[in-house]
Amino acid sequence: MYRKRKLRRAPQPGMPCRNLLSSAGSNRWIFYSVKLGRLVVAYSLLEYLHLLLVEWNVGIKTFCEQPRRIQMLWAGRLVTSVLDLHILWWSGKEEYRETKYRKDLESAIPDSRVDRQIAVQTAWCSFQRAAYSIVTEEIVMANPIYLEGLRQMQAQLTSTRHLDLSSLQDRIHRLLRFEGPRRLREIEESFTNIDISHVRAATFGLIHAGRAAADIETKLLCGSTAVEAI
Repeated sequence: MYRKRKLRRAPQPGMPCRNLLSSAGSNRWIFYSVKLGRLVVAYSLLEYLHLLLVEWNVGIKTFCEQPRRIQMLWAGRLVTSVLDLHILWWSGKEEYRETKYRKDLESAIPDSRVDRQIAVQTAWCSFQRAAYSIVTEEIVMANPIYLEGLRQMQAQLTSTRHLDLSSLQDRIHRLLRFEGPRRLREIEESFTNIDISHVRAATFGLIHAGRAAADIETKLLCGSTAVEAI
């Protein structure tokens, strides 16, 4: 029923500094980013969950994982480091982030790899006058209910990424705007002639775009989740 869409390629400045899809290693989390129009790769659970939070933050315009490889002389040696994430907010603010487990930070001894990495990244961002922060699991995993909801919605968008659901999104948005909030199950029942997975994906797409909202921060995402137009 829905035509396939040609996935847009992200502009060159929004591409990682290396080909992450062809990089070695099997411990990878991959999902399709609607913001970027391409697949995104994470190399740890913490990175993956952090990227989900960034992907679904409507205040963030775009982002890029592993955006830049930097080199600096530090303590008499040339240190190379790759920043984890670059974020551009709709407000125009830019920032770089590094994801690290708390134990790795606390166990880092002076002049260790982690110690040099953080020192060089901090110095480089300061020189560039760019905001920089270290994000730990205490921040990323603070709300497991919300993360589980994001994981489910992201999986739905990833599996339907080749479909153009824009017209269905508009129909669902009109339904919510004129008839008020509806449970996810009720939205699906309003479009019985359309595949349920497509209805869900279109609804989640509205939430991703900031055109609809659902309380998934305090309640698990399910058929009874209420969705309202914005």
